[in-house]
Amino acid sequence: MPHDRQENSATKLVGMLIVYNEVDIIEQYLDHMATQEIPLVVLDGGSTDGTYGIIRENRTGIVSRHAQFITDRFELVLSLRCLHAMAAQENPDWMLLADADEFMETNDPKLSLREAIALEDAKGFNLIQFDNYEFWPTALDPPVRDIRERIRYYSWHDRWRFRAWKHGPGIRIHPSGGHLPIFPENMVVRLSPNRFIIRHYSIRDYEQGRRKAFVERLGRYSDFDRRIFGLRRYESYKDEKPFFVIEPRMLNRFDGKWNNERKFAGWRTETFPDLSSSEEVRRMMTELAKNYARSCVE
Repeated sequence: MPHDRQENSATKLVGMLIVYNEVDIIEQYLDHMATQEIPLVVLDGGSTDGTYGIIRENRTGIVSRHAQFITDRFELVLSLRCLHAMAAQENPDWMLLADADEFMETNDPKLSLREAIALEDAKGFNLIQFDNYEFWPTALDPPVRDIRERIRYYSWHDRWRFRAWKHGPGIRIHPSGGHLPIFPENMVVRLSPNRFIIRHYSIRDYEQGRRKAFVERLGRYSDFDRRIFGLRRYESYKDEKPFFVIEPRMLNRFDGKWNNERKFAGWRTETFPDLSSSEEVRRMMTELAKNYARSCVE
């Protein structure tokens, strides 16, 4: 059973980040992760907008390792395997899988991510789940640079985000597409009851959104990744502004408290697993591992 003891301040963490053409947000993201005390290994997928130059400049000093992985298609499985191997070279105690448009934080504003993860580690847990709150641009957004001040309207979307885990031999992240690490069968799952927070800014304005949906995602997914993961998020989008800039009445305005109603699904039709116990998570890990192995030989 998990047990209480004092935080281990020596707990070593590393965040893993895949980026592709995120120049409008990457500096803010790196600043945020610096305040969260999470060093990063970064894999750039061949950005053409200056993103990788900002990564290499490393103004905050938060990037401990970086590389480019340039392919004709967005190869999610290959990218995750490469990124995971890069992170393992840092010899961390915990790993965290991040995204440049996802601002991760704890449910206690007094704690950084590093401090909060170390506390969960000290209690004996080895896996942390996140609530995903998707923020959307609206016509009411003020013209300010800070993405968290500019885009204030959101909807809770899912908790299919097990993004922080205690590192160990045999763990894989690619069979789930990065949503859930797959622990080996001999490793006990101890899911923390404390869910952390993701502020997700996938769409920041109309032009960025349509470029991301139709060129950088739908236009680049590999056939292999589509077959395994579906990757249907943007298939129902039309090249029309109301698909990217949302009516405020369809969302919640962030006022310092989170509303966990899925008020707006973002034009998606797919559903996500809703897991809340270590036993459910273990069954899902086993199922995903089998599904991935089956897909690889079909």
